[in-house]
Amino acid sequence: IAPPEFHPILMNRVIRNPQSASKPMPSTTKPVNPKSLHFPWSSLAGILTISFATFMLSGEVLAKQPNCANPQTQSELNYCAGQSFQRRDRELNQVYQALLPRLSQSRRQKLVTAQLNWIQFRDDECTFFGSYAEGGSMQPMLVAGCKDRLTQQRTADLRAYLQGKTPPASNNSYQSADRKLNQLYRKLQQNLPPHRQSKLETAELSWITFRDTNCEFEASSGVNTARYRCMVRMTEQRNHQLAEHLNTNAKASGSGLFTRNQSSHSSRMGLIPSLKMILKILDWTY
Repeated sequence: IAPPEFHPILMNRVIRNPQSASKPMPSTTKPVNPKSLHFPWSSLAGILTISFATFMLSGEVLAKQPNCANPQTQSELNYCAGQSFQRRDRELNQVYQALLPRLSQSRRQKLVTAQLNWIQFRDDECTFFGSYAEGGSMQPMLVAGCKDRLTQQRTADLRAYLQGKTPPASNNSYQSADRKLNQLYRKLQQNLPPHRQSKLETAELSWITFRDTNCEFEASSGVNTARYRCMVRMTEQRNHQLAEHLNTNAKASGSGLFTRNQSSHSSRMGLIPSLKMILKILDWTY
């Protein structure tokens, strides 16, 4: 199999052979002791820690719990998005807890490393997504909704591992998926302001680290093609995410939804006239 293409835009990171992916970038996360990998809930929560402050309602206190089937205000949308994410996160923890004891010690360590890197990617990706409305009242909703969707996807992968399977991959080549990745990334970067470009780059580098370590875990199953198929699948998933960012960015720019109101404080976004318009542009439903 020919080597994948060089990534000039991603700090010269290259995987020369999909069957033996390069080592992940150094993680700032404290190493996990393999002897302590059977986690009770409290220990697992320490690893999969969630800062609920991210989803607090920008200093607002709701007088009563809103009807999340029909939220009426931005505060209610923020609250409901946070509640939905918490439910998804509890589901992920349950699947993760059930999976760990079924793995050998070496595979367990690889999964823990991949999971920690996924958390970093999730946080960086959703910081980028939330920056569509940076400083505005809808930012908590964007961050929580992003984490909700990424958590659903990760839970599906963990559930497949629990069933002794690997998530399905297409028959496309890694080289093809990698070329498309670079094209989408460059196009998105060119359409972002500088402060958002740096957030996207951080998210992309976190994704590469997550991809490499997760594919190392999948390769440890002993299936010869596992690493390559993982690389294809995860790169195509990332392509879909970048394409969604491009689509959202184009819709938002065309509507003026996320443009700053020059008459308002420089750190705040202009008032949003219609919640239905927001949800239509983001393709969200509650």
